[in-house]
Amino acid sequence: RLVRGLDYYSHTVFEFVAPEPDGASAGRPTAVLAGGRYDGLAQALGHAAPAPAVGWAAGIERLVLQRERLGLSGAWAAELPPRVLVAPLLEAAAPEAGANHRIRSHAWALADRLRAIGIPAQLWLPALDAVKPISSPIRKIFREAERSECPVVAVVGADEARAGEFGANLKHLQSGRQALCASSDEIQAFLAQIEHERPAPSVL
Repeated sequence: RLVRGLDYYSHTVFEFVAPEPDGASAGRPTAVLAGGRYDGLAQALGHAAPAPAVGWAAGIERLVLQRERLGLSGAWAAELPPRVLVAPLLEAAAPEAGANHRIRSHAWALADRLRAIGIPAQLWLPALDAVKPISSPIRKIFREAERSECPVVAVVGADEARAGEFGANLKHLQSGRQALCASSDEIQAFLAQIEHERPAPSVL
């Protein structure tokens, strides 16, 4: 039975626990993340009405220690493909009916599909929320990619949205390499080529 130390939890509570090391004495497993649902917390803090909410907190030090104990420290990050910024490029001049909606929907779905095949991806949200196309979008996309440390940009316009489930125009910012991709195989091949060309880190 889980018992959380805070009384504002109103429904489900949960914990993620780490397995005990081999040979360790039996005891309460180490919790590395815990949380729950608290519908009345907003009202307790002065909000006019209850607001359904859920939250959690993690012990960063505990997670780091568990990674080291399991031999994962540093290894997992080196094995990940480059992070991709998925950026919708909306049509400004008299777009056909529903075109920008299709572009936004395709970008959203593309980010999900990339994550599903193990490619870290994030969405350029301003274009998803904008009522009108954003001025100078390419410059702003590249600036956001640099700010968020995404070495690859996947631009999605009307043509890319029609190209297939993985349709996107990929660009590696550092090398300038660019490719129009329509399938997961083409995207993975593009990212693999970038990784192959990346210089090995220097050893001091």
